[in-house]
Amino acid sequence: MLSRLDSAVAILEAAQRKLKAYRASVLKAAVEGRLVPTEAELARRESRSYEPAAVLLECILKERRRRWEEAELAKVKAAGKTPKDDRWMSKYREPQPPKVDDLPSLPEGWCWTTLGIVAPLQAGFAFPSAGFANAGVRLLKGNNVRDGWIADDEDDIDHWPTADTPRFAHYLLRTGDVVLAMDRPVYSSGSRATKIARLGTSWEGALLLQRVGRFMRSDCVDGGFLYHFVSGEWFRRHIVLRQNGSQDGKDLPHVSAQTVDSCAFPLPPMLEQTRIADEAERVLSAWASVMKAVENELKRCSLLRQAILKWAFEGRLVDQDPADEPAEGLLARIRAEREVTLPAAQRTKHSRVAKAAS
Repeated sequence: MLSRLDSAVAILEAAQRKLKAYRASVLKAAVEGRLVPTEAELARRESRSYEPAAVLLECILKERRRRWEEAELAKVKAAGKTPKDDRWMSKYREPQPPKVDDLPSLPEGWCWTTLGIVAPLQAGFAFPSAGFANAGVRLLKGNNVRDGWIADDEDDIDHWPTADTPRFAHYLLRTGDVVLAMDRPVYSSGSRATKIARLGTSWEGALLLQRVGRFMRSDCVDGGFLYHFVSGEWFRRHIVLRQNGSQDGKDLPHVSAQTVDSCAFPLPPMLEQTRIADEAERVLSAWASVMKAVENELKRCSLLRQAILKWAFEGRLVDQDPADEPAEGLLARIRAEREVTLPAAQRTKHSRVAKAAS
């Protein structure tokens, strides 16, 4: 029975490995334009025009500059001053595009940019632990962020007083936000699992704590497409190669917002982003169901192994035969054999011990 159980476990573990590889291949196909027909292909097939990602990127850059100008004007007004001319606008620095010579080619209609342009990472605030409360607004910590999910056990969650949250409005989280644990962002050097997750409704209105980052995506980037990109191998490899500290050493590995922002990002047309995100969600939802079933079967195998051993030592694994030699007779024969095989000195010693025990 244990031999058959070992075979079953080996098959399930092999299936688990193949499923993990399948998920990685789906994410890779999604960000390489191979999961669904491209917008360029559909436009030719339907004899229509489409908006390439380069136009979308121009809109993102214009919006980025507009927000910077609004923020700068707000700072000037807050200081009680009035800008005398437009020279202050020259302080704006256009973000640096990636070096495309080192990057693979993209499907027609796509273009390369960086995460810092389309979805810059906002690092959390250093809320002092002395101000933590037993109730109030949740604080999202790095320990809460796992591979694709959020650990929300209340015993492991800290809070901030509700009355004190208005001044931290910039750090309020929303349902659907994509977050990254900035300390040990990858589980281990051999792991393909990155501590990236999307927030569910239970984290609506929570506050972003230090060493956790939130991707502040542009409205021109689909949230699902962004999530699948940062969950994949390209982004994982980027942060592993550039993080500070040793992945498996004494120094805690950590990644900065600047390092994350420098990651090259393949930008598809907007409609294509949505189709990719929807298809990836459909496929990975089915994948998650199969993976969960395999994990459940492995747990059953573990319980069955314990049950087999328990039954074996309780005399319930096989039928009992009345013709079998009783255990008392077997023990008597074992003692007799030991008396014959043991040296004389040891026989004397065992004899004394047996007499003393009697």
